[in-house]
Amino acid sequence: MALIWSKLTIAVAVFALTSNAAQAGPTPRPVPSLEKLKRAADSGDADAMNRLGYRYLTGAGFTQDSRRAFELFRKSAEAGNPFAMINVSRSYRAGEGVPKNEERGDEWIRKAVSALEASANSGDQTATFALGSIYQFGVGVPVDKIRSRQWLQKGANAGDANAMNALALSLLAEQKSDPHQAFEWALKGANAENRAAMTLVSTLLANGRGTNRDDAQSLTWLKKAADAGDATAMRYLAERYDSGTGVPADKAEALKWLQKSANAGDAIAMSEAGKRFAQGIGTTKNDDIAAQYFVGAAYEGDAHGMFNLAVAMASGRGLEKDDELAAMWYQRAAGLGDAPAMNNLALLYMNGRGIERDAAAGIALFHKAAEAGNHDAMRNLAKAYREGVGVTADLAQADKWQTRADAP
Repeated sequence: MALIWSKLTIAVAVFALTSNAAQAGPTPRPVPSLEKLKRAADSGDADAMNRLGYRYLTGAGFTQDSRRAFELFRKSAEAGNPFAMINVSRSYRAGEGVPKNEERGDEWIRKAVSALEASANSGDQTATFALGSIYQFGVGVPVDKIRSRQWLQKGANAGDANAMNALALSLLAEQKSDPHQAFEWALKGANAENRAAMTLVSTLLANGRGTNRDDAQSLTWLKKAADAGDATAMRYLAERYDSGTGVPADKAEALKWLQKSANAGDAIAMSEAGKRFAQGIGTTKNDDIAAQYFVGAAYEGDAHGMFNLAVAMASGRGLEKDDELAAMWYQRAAGLGDAPAMNNLALLYMNGRGIERDAAAGIALFHKAAEAGNHDAMRNLAKAYREGVGVTADLAQADKWQTRADAP
């Protein structure tokens, strides 16, 4: 799931992931597709420069290097790529890879919007769709749902299936939404062979939102989207086989579709497929295969994948045991809000394993994970308060957390 500001990409993509870009991860083995991307960028391909810049910014396939990322974004932007202009603007605003400069950021976003509007007014559907996304998510400009809707409507009316799907999602997101109108646009997108729209139609049919509930039609659209290569649809189809919803329950078939989804780039599916190989669900237990799926999910930004990769590294299951790298991946997962990762990272802080011992940091993480509902963290807090480890002994606090941990 390489989320970048490139053609047909929702505007929020880059900005949703770059907040963790400064947390450098280990350098992975070279990947042929990334080497091909690098060669294209080196040859002057502006789109490739922008895509490669994202990889350096997030450390997805290369050593994280925000300065190198900015230089690639800048070169691509100067070559006229409006999506790279947005990334240059974002870099200036965030001060990543370049000194922070709000004025320069504003300048580049104005250039990007101007270039996109010129292309959109000339009939470029990609630019029209991008403008709808920019105003919908407030990428470098104030959020403007009205202008976003206007651009998405223009693209949808012109026959852009991506805009049809985005318009449907925009309508569904409104407080006083018109689900029927959203369903109609999603259906138009699906009939225009847009895979994401097919998946959305399937979901709306399954929930009876904007249309009458129809489980048979929902499954038909879901299978069509999955067969067409939509990674999300493949994962949803796996869930159907897991639960036996509309199809015979079949863990092996569920795993097959999870693997297809993972191979199509779905990070959630990568993480889930890894768990099944680790636990032997629907297949023979295989820690080596599980670890590779966890690696893929982690590098694609999935918090659960990061957590599972850390567990594998800490235990040496399918990978060489490495406490320091395990601690790093726990940190990254915890930073994304994963409560089990917070708990495990807290344990490492308490024991000084793979990271410098810091009982205060450990207790703080136990509290954060416990408040997020993690029962292991609640038990660990109860133990800490009972024994006075990292905190002043307090039996009342110990009882409080133990009671919460024991609650259903």
